[in-house]
Amino acid sequence: MPPLSSRRKRTAMLAAGAVVLAGAAVGTWAWAGRDGGGDGCAALGKDGRIRTALGTSYKSGMSCAELGHGMKTAALGDKAGVHTVRQAQAMREILAATFDTVDRHGYQSIGPSLALPLAQLLADYAPDTHEILMDLDADYATHLNDKQPWRDAFGVHMTVPHDDLVQVMRAVSASPSAYATIRRAESGHAAVQLAEVPAGATGFDLSTPPVGDALALGAFDGIAAHVVSHLSKRDGTSWESQVKSALAEMTRGKAPVPVYKTDPVGYLTQSWSRSLRNDAKPVLTALRGQSAAYLRLWAEGRGAALPGDVVSKCQESGDREYQDTLELLKNGGRS
Repeated sequence: MPPLSSRRKRTAMLAAGAVVLAGAAVGTWAWAGRDGGGDGCAALGKDGRIRTALGTSYKSGMSCAELGHGMKTAALGDKAGVHTVRQAQAMREILAATFDTVDRHGYQSIGPSLALPLAQLLADYAPDTHEILMDLDADYATHLNDKQPWRDAFGVHMTVPHDDLVQVMRAVSASPSAYATIRRAESGHAAVQLAEVPAGATGFDLSTPPVGDALALGAFDGIAAHVVSHLSKRDGTSWESQVKSALAEMTRGKAPVPVYKTDPVGYLTQSWSRSLRNDAKPVLTALRGQSAAYLRLWAEGRGAALPGDVVSKCQESGDREYQDTLELLKNGGRS
């Protein structure tokens, strides 16, 4: 499959995919993990990569809230989704240190007060996390070993290993508001990828973006399923309910859904959000239907039916990534 970087557009629409959810922290959760646990904030605070990333804002003994604020200050730019090389490097170091903490102490080591700031960071880097999750872009493979951000015509990018990112996302996702934050960002970016496909595209130009979306969303589906499987029935039901409510807020009130031709990203995200709000199926089942729903809405908006092989490739890719993600998380990243 050819590199995708020549087709990626770092436009203002990308920032729309990285909008994060505001709101109060949710209740107490069973932060189930692979082993007995540990103080993730204390461990992260002692990691030299975090001290380097935070720079002058770092201080010994930072609370989880202080640590989260310091991370956001170090890795976020003035404009959503736009970063300097220094900020992208800080994000890479934060993710690497967080993965090592999770790997040592389990998924529960990232507590509620740190989960949402980390999710907000991940959401702001949705263009990068999308590429990492779908694992198709040659640029991201090339720059994985040098451990350095890079700049191209579309902006600054960073990368970390696919499995490490999934582990970090799983850890923060025990908080339903954190999971909704990163899923909402991915939903927006996935819509951007489809909206940028030119009319009349065929072959790889037509199939690569929706297949990439199916892979990324399949990983999110696997993470959600793993979280719920490690919660009590009551907590799992509450987690699903809060995630559904948060994602359904991508559409507000009774305002009409935008027309595809004038706002394709808004059309896709808001149409799906509205359908999720009214979906009577179990939440995890409804979430797994997002990729197929996007394909249907995309075809309707474009007024052009998708070839059957594109639809089947997306279904197969999403199902495979879902299963691979569950296996990865079950094995603690050591598949």
